[in-house]
Amino acid sequence: LSWPAAQIELATELAKLNIPIVAVMIEGRPHALGELDELVDAILIAGYPGDQGGKALASILTGERSPSGKLAISIPDSSGQLPVYYNYRDTSFKEHYFDLSGQPKYRFGYGLSYTSFDISELALSTNEIEVAKLEAGETVALTGVIQNTGSVAGAEVIQVYSRATLPKVAPRVKELKGFKKIWLEPGES
Repeated sequence: LSWPAAQIELATELAKLNIPIVAVMIEGRPHALGELDELVDAILIAGYPGDQGGKALASILTGERSPSGKLAISIPDSSGQLPVYYNYRDTSFKEHYFDLSGQPKYRFGYGLSYTSFDISELALSTNEIEVAKLEAGETVALTGVIQNTGSVAGAEVIQVYSRATLPKVAPRVKELKGFKKIWLEPGES
């Protein structure tokens, strides 16, 4: 899962030019970033973008569109960190190795934009709820205010995670339960 030596060599030579460099990664699984992350100014993970992918990538790279996607996988820093995923079970799992961190370079759900957002006034309708009540149809509401604090329009993906506190089996440290993409003009809430 490490980058081929020839691609690292190319990135190293390009970095010597002292110009902004964006690495566009077209891939179907995560690669360990290693030193590539230090050689470029930005990384755009495109997955397999399909027939219109070139146009979509060009609109993001030229600033015509602001990126808003979030990672659907965790990106390791080293191939020695595998497996690396966001929702491991909370057991006696050791999060770090003897010779390197167990933390991914970029976590599941991470993503940047050309603008910035502020989330405030978060409130839950209840702090805990029994599984039986959820299974019976009760819900928990999360409310808040999101504001585009940047100078360009953009979308932010609000992600909601939960964690079981009294499960019958070892719980996941967190689980994505929902998400919503919200488009905002500069200054809009």
